[in-house]
Amino acid sequence: MGLAPKHLGDPTGSSLRYDTDFVLTKPTTDVILHGSAYTPRGEPATSVDVSLRVGDIRKTLRVTGNRSFLQNGLGIAPGDAQPFRKLPLIYERAFGGGEPGFPTKDRCRVDDRNPVGTGYVAAVGNLAPNIEYPGQGGNGPPAGFGPIAPHWKPRATYAGTYDDDWLANRHPLYPRDLDDRFFLCSPEDQPPARFLRSGEPVELTDLTPGGQLAFELPRIAFGFETVFLDRECVQHPGLAPNSTSAGSLTAGGSCSSPWQRGEEFATDR
Repeated sequence: MGLAPKHLGDPTGSSLRYDTDFVLTKPTTDVILHGSAYTPRGEPATSVDVSLRVGDIRKTLRVTGNRSFLQNGLGIAPGDAQPFRKLPLIYERAFGGGEPGFPTKDRCRVDDRNPVGTGYVAAVGNLAPNIEYPGQGGNGPPAGFGPIAPHWKPRATYAGTYDDDWLANRHPLYPRDLDDRFFLCSPEDQPPARFLRSGEPVELTDLTPGGQLAFELPRIAFGFETVFLDRECVQHPGLAPNSTSAGSLTAGGSCSSPWQRGEEFATDR
């Protein structure tokens, strides 16, 4: 169980690796994936489409090799992509970022959907995004499978109103207009329509060195007992819980499952 958020590096300038597992409530299961894109058969390629399926979730991203912005007759555009065999799926490689000087300099324009990304400033020599939604080009919405930090949009828009009225009448509790979608750290197109219960199919395409990986989420049931002050002990049989934190998949084949009623995936170990 994660006691606090963990980032890939400096929290002010890197993407979120894991969010805290201690939240108030979630409306459905969080599904996140950590790992890399792999080219078919390990042969060099300039791009590859990778896909994730968990239950009713189906999501595909396009991963392109490194390319920089160049000046051409029509203006500034990404140049030719370099071949690759493996490329990390992190938000630092997706569209976003900010003007030079961010985050230490004041009054810099920044993409508040992904302030650690690249491509927001399309200047000659800057790195163009590696990770995109198919057909949307390098300036589309930030693309990724990993967790979204609480201060990034759209997640931050669900946090509620922290104004003078909240400070005088509600603090230190959450504001009354808090939307519990704020506690979901997965991208908005990744949570399932309903809580995962176990046994759902998982399919990964070009997210492991072998190309395809398919399995079912573990079927888990938790039993417990309640001991009352008068020493009466009540046994509760195992029931399949709702999962609220699903899948940190790491692309070497492991699937870790912290159940809050939850679980997690990982593809690089």
